[in-house]
Formats: sequence, structure tokens, C-alpha cells
Amino acid sequence: MRNIRRFSALLLICALAAFSLIGCKSTTDSNSVSDTTVSATQIVESTNTQNLTPTYDDEDFVSTWTDSSATHITLSNSSASVSGSGATASGSVVTITQAGTYVVSGTISEGQIVVNATDKGTVRIILNNANITNSKTAPINVIEAKKVLLTIAEGTTNTVTDKARTATADEEYSAAIYSTADMVINGSGKLTVNAGYNDGITSKDSLIMISGDLNITATDDGIIGKDLLNIYNGTLIINSGGDGLKSTYDTDTTKGDILINNGTITITSKNDAIQAENILKIEGGTFTIKTGGGSTAAKAKTESNMPNMMGKTTTTATTATTGDSDSMKALKATNYLYVSGGLFTINAQDDSLHTSGTALVSGGTFEIATGDDAIHADNLVQIDGGTINITTCYEGLEGTTITINGGDIKLVSSDDGLNASDGSSSSTGGFGGQASASTSSCKVNINGGTLYVNAGGDGLDSNGAMAMTGGTVCVDGPTDNGNGPLDYDSTFTISGGTLVAAGSSGMAQAPSTATNGVTILMIFSTAKAAKSIYTIKDSSGNTVFEYTPSKTYASVVVYTAAIKTGSAYTITNAGKDIVTATISTAITNMNESGITTGTTNGGMGGAPQGGGRVR
Repeated sequence: MRNIRRFSALLLICALAAFSLIGCKSTTDSNSVSDTTVSATQIVESTNTQNLTPTYDDEDFVSTWTDSSATHITLSNSSASVSGSGATASGSVVTITQAGTYVVSGTISEGQIVVNATDKGTVRIILNNANITNSKTAPINVIEAKKVLLTIAEGTTNTVTDKARTATADEEYSAAIYSTADMVINGSGKLTVNAGYNDGITSKDSLIMISGDLNITATDDGIIGKDLLNIYNGTLIINSGGDGLKSTYDTDTTKGDILINNGTITITSKNDAIQAENILKIEGGTFTIKTGGGSTAAKAKTESNMPNMMGKTTTTATTATTGDSDSMKALKATNYLYVSGGLFTINAQDDSLHTSGTALVSGGTFEIATGDDAIHADNLVQIDGGTINITTCYEGLEGTTITINGGDIKLVSSDDGLNASDGSSSSTGGFGGQASASTSSCKVNINGGTLYVNAGGDGLDSNGAMAMTGGTVCVDGPTDNGNGPLDYDSTFTISGGTLVAAGSSGMAQAPSTATNGVTILMIFSTAKAAKSIYTIKDSSGNTVFEYTPSKTYASVVVYTAAIKTGSAYTITNAGKDIVTATISTAITNMNESGITTGTTNGGMGGAPQGGGRVR
């Protein structure tokens, strides 16, 4: 908890101390916020939410049993015996053919528990200090049953082990614990699964973990629930040569989901840590995740930039990937990824949060180091709450639309901090009269929350438009002139909140339209030192705005309600007065000589209210 408090305090410093906003109000355009929220709600409602709330049976939470009415299975070296009805033993193989309760104790090599029950009841297997090893097939194999309840008895230690073997043409039992039926795991004991052949635990239907202490080492995947994987609670430690947790049904959008309500989950995986073919929803829990070789194992991405006739630099090619073609993401869902709570420590070689559809974060605390994007969605990335600290990434938040309604976000990126892109180039990118072509569907919306960006590339980048109605945004942008603190292709309307973006001056932009406050874009003739204080003072010498960029900077754009048109202001650097001017428009471009003209996107002609890039 100490780290959580320290991070929250740091964000508070960013919002209060680093900005040093004096007399500043944050206003919000309620209509704009409402429109964005309705859109996100519609997306959520259009999803089949029924399968996000599994139905539990009362028996799923029962981990005790009546010993006198149970059938006892005793394992001893290379043989097994049965006391009671519903099961038979043949050498080292026990076959359960009826619903009932079966208590398994003892140690066996080349042993197997087979469930082949055609009746409609639940088969309940109690692991009571049971150790089962098999080098030829799955030690626990459910061929048929309505439902299997696997209970790990309190105070017991259990082990299920299969070993590396050559696959045969008819080999179906790909996991040490394999089930074709719905399976529920409960109890408070310990279960170690050593899956030398392939996967740890697999259900071809749904798999629900209510409780238990599981430690799984798997050659391939840790746990698979084909239709549904639900972790209600418990402790999970997974070391896998493939994925950690997985739901694989990919032909029905009502299946292939992973829901995690709570629990303590530690995953070290060569590939994805948690991967859902449809929906991944996390409501709580404590997660420690490492994928691939971690963020430091990712190969550096390098991009070539080409200016078009409008002066805008366009990314034209990525010359390296983050590593192998294998997916090494931490949290991954094909269609929807929702996080409403939890404590996450993520070290990923690939993306940290990734979906081909929509990603929605409304809560949780994240410590993220990633070799690629921290949060990526092909469609919408929306942050409504939570505390997100991204210590290293290639790009911070990436999606066709990025909407921030709340939360505390701090990120350090080697390239763009926020990147609204549909995956295509943001312009035609050529010389010889080819103009920039924005992608109108791309947009960055900021309606609330606190955002700090330290970017090696563009700070906030949209291949379409930007809009800001509230919140506090602080950008320490690039030091090279091929990128800018702000980079948008069409318009940037701002009507509330507080914005400061410092960085290089070659591609510097101001918002195109400002209401309920004033924007000042200041361009310096020479770069100013890192951590030299940038201040705006009124005619009485009072500080109305102050910011200390962490890197060298040659431009600073500020939007705040504390600055009024018709008043004179002085800009200072490191305590030295630089320029004084009377502000007459809502967007004012300045250099060391005074007020200058501005152009939108570096092109010809005047921008609305004088906004855009300084020429």
C-alpha cells in the first residue's frame, strides 16, 4: 500500500504543486461530456452482458463433506482401491461412473482418475493429500459428466503431474487436469500442477475457480476455460511456456470470456498472461504479471518521419517490431476489455492492455512497464477512473478514439504519449504538393481526470481532432523538432480544464478554438534548461500560472481560466522577464518580441482565433 500512496501523492503534486495554478477554475462542457458517456454506455449495453455475470450454484461454495456417505479412493504406489459405490479400480486407473462425492488420498505413479458419468448429478472429487503422476496421459480426465466439482481439502497439499511425451494422432487430453464438462474448483488447500506435456488445467466448457491455492507450471498454457473462465477468488501462481489464463471459444460472441472477481494472481508467461477470445472483465484482485522477457526484452522501435508540404511530420514506416511474432501481452481480449478494480503490477514485452475492440478502465491501480503500448484498442480506449502509472512504454494510450473522463494517469513513453490513430498514415506523406489528409474518425477527448505525459515523440497526437472540456493535463513533450507536445490534424477545441504542454518548437501547436479561458503559445528563440521555471504573471506581478518542465523546452502552450482577455501578462523563465503583452484573443501566439500570427497545422492562411502552429 505504501507504493499506492506514494503514487497518489505524486499525482496530487502534479495537479497542485507542479502546475501551481493560482485562481484557476476547471470548467466542463456538460453537453460534450454527456455525449461521450452515452456513446460508451451504448457500447457496453450492446455487449451480451449476461455472460459477464456467471450463475453460481450453492454447492460451488461448499468445501466440506460427510465422510461416512462419501466413496473413498486410496492411492498406493502403482495401484488404487475403492471403498464405496460409483467407482471402480483397475490397477492404477480409477473410473467414476456416477454422481456423488469421492475422496481421493494417497500417492500413485502412472495413475489416473477417469470420470465417465452419464447421469445428471454432480461428480465431486475431494483431493485429500492426493499425489497423482502419469507420463502417458492426463492424470485427471473427465470424459463425460454434467458437472465436476474439484475440492482441495482444507489443510492438505496435493500434486497432479503429467510428463513430456510424444503426441499421438488421437491425443485429446492436452492438460494434466482435463475436462469435457463444466468444472468448478473450490476449497482452501494447496494444489500443485506440473504439466510437462502441455496445459495445466483445461475445461472444454466453463471453468470456475471459487477458491483454493493453486501453483501451476505448464509447458504451454496454465488454465483454459473454453466457453468461460471465471476466477471468483483464490490464489494462483502460474509459470507457463504459452499463455497463463485463457478462454478460447472464437465462433460465438456469447462465449470465450474471462471474468475475474478477486484473488491473488501471479503469472509469468512466455506469451500472453490473460487472453480472452471475446470479453475480458476484471473487477478486483491483486495481479503480478510478467510476459515474454519483460519490457526490457522488447526490440526498440524506430520510425522514419517525412514532412509534407504543410510542414507536418508524418510517420511513414516502422522499421522494427517489439520482438518475436508471438503475442506477449499482459491483458488481452479480442472484442472487449473492462477493468473496474484491482491492483496490477505488469512487466510486459508486448502491450500491457490490448484489445481489437474497446478497452474501458473505470478503476484499479496499475504499475506498468511495457515494451510496446501500455493500453491499446483498435476502436475506443476510455479511462473513467483508476490510478495508472506507466513507467516505460513505446506509446502510452493508443486507439482510434481515446476518451479520458477521470482517473489519475502518469506515463513515460519513448514515442507518443496519447495516439489517436486508425492504423493508417495520418497523411499522404509525400513531397511535391501532397497535402495532409486527416483521419476524421480519430479523436482525443479529455473531459476530466489528471494526466501527466513525458513523451519522446508527440505528447498528445491525433490523426483527426482533439477536444478538452475538463481535467488537468501536463505534457513534457519531445526535445527534437520532428515531433511536438501537441499534434492534431484537424481541430483542437478546448472549453475547460487546465492544459500545459512544453517541448520543442519546430512542430508546436496551440488549440484551434478556446472558450471559457485563454490559450497562450510561447515560442523561445533558444531552448530553455530543464527544470527552469516557466511563469505567467499579471500586471501586478502576481503569478497566475507556473510550471517546471522536466526537460529542455523551446515552446510552452497553456490554457487556463485564470488568464483573461484585455489584461497584460508577463512571461518569465527562471525568474527573468522575457516578454509582456496585452491579451486580446482567446488564442494568442507569442515569441520574445511579443504577439505573433499563427497558422493551423503549419499551413497557409490564418487559423480560427489565431491558433495552430507559430510561423
